[in-house]
Order: sequence, then structure tokens, then C-alpha cells
Amino acid sequence: KYGVYRNSRNIKGDFIYRQDDEVRYELKNIGFRTNGNGRKLGLIDYDPLYNLVNLNNFKISFNETFSNEIMSNGKRLFLGMDKLNLKFNKTATKEESDVSSYINEVFAYLTYNDAGNLAPFAANVNLILTIDGQQINMGVYTMIENIDKEFLKKRFSKKDNDGNLYKCLYRNGVFADLRLIDDLNFGIKNEEFNVYPTYDLKTNKKRPHFKDLEHFIKQINTLEGNNLKKYLDTRLEVDDFLEYLAITYLIGDIDDFRFRGNNYYLYFASRTNKVYFIPQDLDYVLGQYGDLGSYGSNFALIDAYSDWSLTGQKNILLTKTLLNVENEVFSQYRDLYEHYIDLNIKNNFSYDKYVELFHQVETLYKDVVFTPNVRTKTPPFGIPYEVEKFFENKILKVGELSDHKVSL
Repeated sequence: KYGVYRNSRNIKGDFIYRQDDEVRYELKNIGFRTNGNGRKLGLIDYDPLYNLVNLNNFKISFNETFSNEIMSNGKRLFLGMDKLNLKFNKTATKEESDVSSYINEVFAYLTYNDAGNLAPFAANVNLILTIDGQQINMGVYTMIENIDKEFLKKRFSKKDNDGNLYKCLYRNGVFADLRLIDDLNFGIKNEEFNVYPTYDLKTNKKRPHFKDLEHFIKQINTLEGNNLKKYLDTRLEVDDFLEYLAITYLIGDIDDFRFRGNNYYLYFASRTNKVYFIPQDLDYVLGQYGDLGSYGSNFALIDAYSDWSLTGQKNILLTKTLLNVENEVFSQYRDLYEHYIDLNIKNNFSYDKYVELFHQVETLYKDVVFTPNVRTKTPPFGIPYEVEKFFENKILKVGELSDHKVSL
């Protein structure tokens, strides 16, 4: 009726989690809704003749009270989470895809986590919806830990987990690239009123302020050289940030902070005032980019110090620091960046690890993609040529970096 009009209201559902064909958990009256920044289609608008259902991402809320109708849900958690994200695999829905590994996003999150970087956990799952008694096998999905207050509680001390958390996305024609512009588009998302801020506050909504982010953006845009480095050394969690950049470079995330000004969170720790970058939405990685362009495995050959971006804009924070190879003030940043590239190549990022994960997931779910009532025509399990070629090219390109590495 309303086209692409969106809202974040939940419907009631029951949640059943099965493992090894046994029911492990069952929760009544969870909240269930569509999720994502793109076009959302109707939830139950499926075709019973062909057993096709709309492609959608979903969000589960375990503590949804439904306008205080079910107050007992207010503090309910499932395995330490109050929300859980479910994403369909974009690389498995392209018409040109002969096979799909279904693991690109999971592998990317695992790479961050194996390195000890701040990132959500993710895994594959077979999602089955039952709507009006009709069971619909949605196939192989990716389930991802939500980045929210519970996420922060698990990773920060009680004194440090109460700061401002911002979801940073390209919105309203404004890129979340931390440039200082007239309209920085801070706020709190409200889909009912069509409010979608570029820098969307996710915590402390009862008494919101944006002074921390405003100050951070102003400083990185106005300070230069030694003064900028002193500020960043004090305010930014530099090691974590440089490893985040090293991994996003390795996985070839074309839709991230560096290459598009998009898809990340900023967290301002409440006690230390340190700033952390947290990756999210890693579905355009490892040489498979779908509607973002036909870069494929060639994007693996981009230089580690390139200032290229998908939008043609220069990332002000990076071009003034890490990517400014002529500026010796930030030579330590470059040494650390190369160190983390090298360290992750040795320990976490390899085609062999990718293949190992692929075989684990294939063993679990290889029959799911062609079961009756599958949501759409999805390709069989297999590793696309682009992925193997991406790893090959990336290893070659990393080999061109200096042999000098920082010892920590």
C-alpha cells in the first residue's frame, strides 16, 4: 500500500533454536521484524505456488515488551543478547552466481575476532519461518551479534561501557567519512517520521548529546602534524584502529569507513574517553561486490596506502595520517599498520582457513539450498573463482610492502 515506507515495529513470534536436530532453546513472544538500510519488502508476501518469499534481512528482539503489554520481557536476554540479526547472503542471490560459499561475511567477522579486534560474532544458520501454519525454509542465513549496550557490556568494564555509541552510515546524501561540513547529520533514527541520521546515536537516548563526536570530528579536521598526532594518541585507541584498518584492507571491504564512508560504529568509552571503530555489514568483501561494481578480484591489487575511494572523496582522517607517506610524523602508524597486515596474513587471513570454514558450513547445510519451500533459487555450495583469485592477488600485493615491521 505504501511502497517502500518502512517502520521498526515488531510482530510477535515464537523462537525455536535447534542444534543437531534437537530443540535447545524455545522462547515465546519474541519481537520479529525486517531489518536493513535498503528497500524492505513485505514480510509475508510470498508466492505459495512457487514457494518463493521476499528476500529480507531480519532482526529478533528477545526483550520486546510490545508497548508494555509483556513487561516480563523487558530484561530478557538470549545467551547474553537482547537482539540478533539475520541476513540473507547477497552473493548467493546474484543471477551470475553458479555457486556460493555462503561464508564471506562470517569469515570477515571471524578475521576481526581472531585478531582480538572489536567486532561482533557471526555464524551461519538455517532459518525456517512458519507463517500461518506454512513452513518456509529460508535457506542458509548469516546470524550476527547486535552492536548495542549488551555488546559493550561484554567487552568493556562497568566504568567504560556507558559511553555514546554511534552507527555511522551513508544517509541523506551525507557520507559518514568524518569530514567537517555544515550539516553533520547527528540524531536518533525514527523510521515512523522518516528520520535517518548519518551518525545515529544508539545509547544514552534519554538524555542525548553529540558533543563527543562533534569535538572528535572538529579536531581531526582542523589539527595538523604533531598536534593531530598528540590528539589521536590521547583520544583514539590507536592500536585497535590500525588493526581494524589492516583487516578491512585485507578482506577488501569496499563499503566501509575507508573506501566509502559507510558501515561502521564509533564508540566513545565513558571513563577513558577513547574512541573505537567497530566494523559492521561486511557483505561486500573478498572480491564479490554485486551491485557496488565489477571490481572482483582486481580490488585485491589496490595499494595498502592508496587514497582511492568508491565515491571519489578523500578520507580526511586517513589522508592526513596513515596514507600521507611523505609525513614522518605518522611513520609509527604506518609501521604498526604494516605489522598488523603481516600478523594477520600469518595467523588469521588465509585461503586455507577460508576453505576449512567453507567445508564445515557445507557439511552442515549443503542440502538446505534445494529443500522444498526454499525462499528463492539459490546456487549450490562452492567457492566462487573470484574468492580464490582475491586471496592470490592480495597475498601478492602484500608482498610488495616493506620488510620492516615493528616489534611489539
